[in-house]
Amino acid sequence: DSEQLRITSDGRGLSQFTAKAWANFEGDGAPSYRDSHNCSSLTDIALGRFTVTFTNNMDNDTFAAFADGWQTGANPNLVNVNGMSTSSINVGCADYGIGTYGDTYLDYSNMMIVVYGD
Repeated sequence: DSEQLRITSDGRGLSQFTAKAWANFEGDGAPSYRDSHNCSSLTDIALGRFTVTFTNNMDNDTFAAFADGWQTGANPNLVNVNGMSTSSINVGCADYGIGTYGDTYLDYSNMMIVVYGD
């Protein structure tokens, strides 16, 4: 039999089908986690750019990471993962209007990430 789900000594359930890390955080002002799993520090790198550090490192840097976010009353936004390592991911948030695209980074109050992989 192959292992389907492993429960670690710190209570984490691990499988290829469970998120290895996720976070919902405040990105406007001093960044802070609202809730998270396997995420330790949250660093404000620059306007609209953050580093989410994992409590337990990933096995490799070929995992899948997704980010999203929004700011009430703001133009549509582009939130993306723009750097990955076994210990962290970098997330960026840029604002763009209808018919235009720019690289204006903005802090959005509602930010989320999820990570799958080994």
